[in-house]
Amino acid sequence: MSTITRLSVQPTPGRGLDVSGPAGMPVIGNTLQFQRDPLGFLMRTAADYGDVARYRLGNIAFYQINHPDGVQRVLQDNHHNYVKGDLFDIIRRVAGDGLFTSEGALWQRQRRLMLPAFHRRRIAGFGEIMTGRTLDMLAQFDRLLRHVDDNGPDAIARASAQAIHDFFGASARQHHAEEEQFVFPPLLDSDAVIVNIDYPLGFAAYHLLTRLAVNIGELRGAYVIGKAATLNGRIGDVLVPNTIYDEHSQNTYLFSNVFKAADVSPYLVYGTVLDNQKAVSVMGTFLQNARFMDVFYREGYTDIEMESGSYLSAIYEMVRPRRHPVNEIASLYEAPFDIGILHYASDTPLSKGKNLGAGALSYFGMDSTYACTIAILRRILHLECKRMNS
Repeated sequence: MSTITRLSVQPTPGRGLDVSGPAGMPVIGNTLQFQRDPLGFLMRTAADYGDVARYRLGNIAFYQINHPDGVQRVLQDNHHNYVKGDLFDIIRRVAGDGLFTSEGALWQRQRRLMLPAFHRRRIAGFGEIMTGRTLDMLAQFDRLLRHVDDNGPDAIARASAQAIHDFFGASARQHHAEEEQFVFPPLLDSDAVIVNIDYPLGFAAYHLLTRLAVNIGELRGAYVIGKAATLNGRIGDVLVPNTIYDEHSQNTYLFSNVFKAADVSPYLVYGTVLDNQKAVSVMGTFLQNARFMDVFYREGYTDIEMESGSYLSAIYEMVRPRRHPVNEIASLYEAPFDIGILHYASDTPLSKGKNLGAGALSYFGMDSTYACTIAILRRILHLECKRMNS
C-alpha cells in the first residue's frame, strides 16, 4: 500500500499545479465525501488519480502525495519548500506549538527531544512486552479452562471472555449467575478477608490499623488510596510515592511501593501517573500555606496528604515488635507483605494559591480514583489467586 500524506500547499503565483482529483461540489468541494468515509476517500483517491491528487475541503485545496518518492521529497529532501498552511495556524491557536503544529527550527528541536522514545532498541523492547503479555494470557486461558466443569462452547467462551477481561480491563458484563461464580474460580475456596478502613482522617489511621493488627494472624498486604495535593502535577493525576515524611511522628519512611505507573495508567483516561514521588503526611490541610509548600517543593516533596504516614507508623510496629521511632529515617524495605500507596491529585495549591481543602474533583477525580481502585483490586486478587493455585 502506498504511503498517503495530505498537505496543504500554496502554489507559486502564476504557475499553479496541474493535478487532477475527484470532482467536488460548489463551495464545499469534497467535504461530504470525506466526512462519510475518510479512509475510503483517501484510498480511492490514491487508486484513481496516481502519484499526486488534488481535492478541496471547503475553500482549502489539499494535495495528496501517494508515491513514496514524492512523500520523501516533500517531508525530507525538500521540506523547506512546503509549509503546513493557514489551517495549522488556526489549530496552533488552540493546540499550541507542538510537534504536530510547529515548523522549522522549533520543530527540529522538538523532534530531537522525542527521538529517544522511538529508538530502534526501545521499539524492539515493546515486542518483548507484547510477547510476555500474550504468553501470560495463554497461561491464564489454561488455568481458567481447568476450572470449567463443562467443556462445551459456552464454557470455552466464558473462559475466553474472563481471560480477556483480566488482562485487558474489558468491561464484559456477566448475564448469568453461573458466569458470576466463574470469575476468579480459585477464590471460591479462599479464607482471606478484605478489610476496608474508610477515610480515617490523619492519626486515626494509626490507631485503627494497630488495633486491627492485634487481632489478625497474617497480613498479606496494606494498600492505601488517598486524596492529595500535587505540587508538580494536575488535578486528576495519580501519584505513586516511595518516600513519605510523617508530621505526626516526624519520621521519614522509605518503602518499596508495589505499584508502578504501568499498574495504573491502563485504566486512567485523562490523568497522568507520576511514580517515584516523595510525599508529606500533614496534620491538617488548612495549616499548609504557600511558604510551607515552597519548602516542601524545594526539598523534593511534591505530594501532600494526611493518612499515609500514620499508616506507615502502624506498619512499622507490625514489621518490628516495638514502638515506632520519632524523628528518624525508618526503612520498611524488609516488610514481609505488600505495601501499596496511591494518591489521586485533587488540588494544585501552588499554581492556584488555594489550600488542599478547596475545589471539587468533578469527573477527573472519578477517573483517577477508579484507576487506583482497579489497580489495587487486581493486585489483591492476583496474589490470592497465585496463593490458592500454589
